[in-house]
Amino acid sequence: MRILILSAYNAVSHNCLNNGIVKYLSNIEFTVLSLPPRFFPWRAMGNSLSFAFNYREELTKGYDLIFATSLTDITSLKGLVPELAKTPVVVYFHENQFDYPDSRSKHVNTEVMIISIINAFAADKVIFNTKFNMQSFMAGAKKFLKKMPDFSPHKDLSGIEKKASVLSVPIEPVAYKNKSGAKPVLLWNHRWEYDKGPDRFLNMLRELKKRDIDFDLNIVGQVFRDIPESFQIIEKEFEPSILNWGFAESRDRYEDIISESSFIISTSVHDFQGLSVMEAADAGCTPILPNRVAYPEIFSNEFLYDTSDDLMVEASNCADLIVKLADKRGTSDMSQYYWGNLKEKYEELFLSFND
Repeated sequence: MRILILSAYNAVSHNCLNNGIVKYLSNIEFTVLSLPPRFFPWRAMGNSLSFAFNYREELTKGYDLIFATSLTDITSLKGLVPELAKTPVVVYFHENQFDYPDSRSKHVNTEVMIISIINAFAADKVIFNTKFNMQSFMAGAKKFLKKMPDFSPHKDLSGIEKKASVLSVPIEPVAYKNKSGAKPVLLWNHRWEYDKGPDRFLNMLRELKKRDIDFDLNIVGQVFRDIPESFQIIEKEFEPSILNWGFAESRDRYEDIISESSFIISTSVHDFQGLSVMEAADAGCTPILPNRVAYPEIFSNEFLYDTSDDLMVEASNCADLIVKLADKRGTSDMSQYYWGNLKEKYEELFLSFND
């Protein structure tokens, strides 16, 4: 069986899934084509042109299935490359454009949202990484389509629902398990962007400081050119407590850092699965997570703090949970999400198209 994997905006989680599929499903022949995760509006709107005019030889080799991320403009690509026209398609939604907070809205336009909806209608199967992602996509798409001035299909989304299912991005077991000491070490290992709530993280750190709670910090994760101001403030105010700062130079170093941490903290207002949290939990970190987005689906209530529109109240709730779990640093079993336990489901998905 020959499968073409297309990743139009090859972010970290997208790349992890693609690499894992190729690694663990060695009985299937894969061709992976991806575009770098930059220039989001251009990439989202122009990826079919980029693929068609830069990878035509690879695209015309003949495939049994296309496995494409939701940002891949698959219908336009099939028009540009007729050899792909009859090839069945599985569209994988790592995220959806309807549930990003307002700070991301400047990068998302009507056309990008429509492409994701068309992909879902046109695909033979639609896969989401979590129920939260699937449900927020369906609700967001319906709300969005109602804005169409006429001939809207918002009442006919059942076709998408019938072929939609959930299959999470698997994780690799973390080699280095927790060896943190008595002093709490708080870990931030998310993208350094506004939707991850760095302002809320700063509020929580200040709340801990106000309570005279001593702690150290490991602040790592993917860093971009536009760094939220909160990180500059954190670096200045909490410099004596910072053990590690910035993107880890290697996977081994990253795993070493998370294994030396006590708590994995999230203040995110957007997370469709939370691979970085899952990896830290697998390393033995105690999760401290807001009771929103995908977290309640994956983690038990004991690791979730109450959210609030009042950011200071939410910061206090987060600090309360850290204090509560300080003496019994439990963690969450992530083994059900290991590649070894999910690869058969991916294999079943792909082989269902092998006539």
